[in-house]
Amino acid sequence: MKFKEYAIKFLETKKKEIKQSTYCNYANNLKHVNKYIANQEISNINTTIIEDMCINMINDGYAYKTLSDMKMIAKSVLKQARKENLTEQIIDTINIPKNLLEIAKSKTKEEVKIYDETETKKLLDNLLKDCNNDDKEKRKIALGILILMQTGIRIGELCALQWKDIYLNEKYIDINKTIQRIYDPISNKSKVLIGSPKSSTSKRKVPITDILFEELKKYNQKKEEYIISQIVQNKPREPRTFRREYTNYLRQINLRYLHPHALRHCFASNLINSGVNVKYASQILGHSNSGITLDVYTHTTNAELVEVANTINKDVKQNIIDKQEINIEQPNIAGLIEILKGCNNVVININTGPVYNNFTGIK
Repeated sequence: MKFKEYAIKFLETKKKEIKQSTYCNYANNLKHVNKYIANQEISNINTTIIEDMCINMINDGYAYKTLSDMKMIAKSVLKQARKENLTEQIIDTINIPKNLLEIAKSKTKEEVKIYDETETKKLLDNLLKDCNNDDKEKRKIALGILILMQTGIRIGELCALQWKDIYLNEKYIDINKTIQRIYDPISNKSKVLIGSPKSSTSKRKVPITDILFEELKKYNQKKEEYIISQIVQNKPREPRTFRREYTNYLRQINLRYLHPHALRHCFASNLINSGVNVKYASQILGHSNSGITLDVYTHTTNAELVEVANTINKDVKQNIIDKQEINIEQPNIAGLIEILKGCNNVVININTGPVYNNFTGIK
């Protein structure tokens, strides 16, 4: 049996066990894998063949995350085939040359962009003004963007929010579902699904800031109504629709475009910079571990890096001290690497801030 034939059987079995969105992801990933090993006999596929597939994918421009997903689904198919005695092959650790892995990783890493202090203030001022606009639709859009800005939730989570998820007395929002449009490569059709968030840790309670509280308390909506529902009837907006409205709003207030997810970056960076414990910040953001929070969502500005570099140069030139100590309040090391190359006798103290038992102070 060829890989592509067994892959269909694998999907049919998995469809009964997993969420539809996960099934569609599996099907889409296997569509890519089939470009490389579709006609291979399932019994002949070994570790070397999977390694060659990965190398070819890197050469064809696949990013590291995509490569990892393809490798995982291919191994899952072969593992299931082995359980059914269709192959005796055991796929060991996949070894890919380090230089090729670096190429794939470089395609994955993108600079995290956030609004600076002036831009943040401009956005916030406009949102607060438009949350009281006479135009009901504009009020709704402004409130949706304000929620993203003040909570760091994902856009799919925002679109799925209902008023019953808002607990004003307790000052938290219950994130328990998300909305997404999924594409089924088997049927070549797409549809909107409302389901559980992307992972178990994505189900969470997000605190309501004072600014957001003042806006939410003005509403007295039906519990089942979606917060940014379509204007004609109580149906949720699709994320792609809200992205267009978000883009139009930025254009209207003459603010440079950043992806809606940048508001999540801003929120996360502000959490860390304000001294909130990283573990608690990761819980608010719905991350599976604190490492993701530190690696992806913290941000050091160019001005801060220049300030550190100037401090080093000044002390070295004046020969004031033998050993320099630099205190970094933000645990984002990546941006400092290039600056610190070639500097001797430098000690960097990283301060992640005190541990907070309760979330307060973000306004």
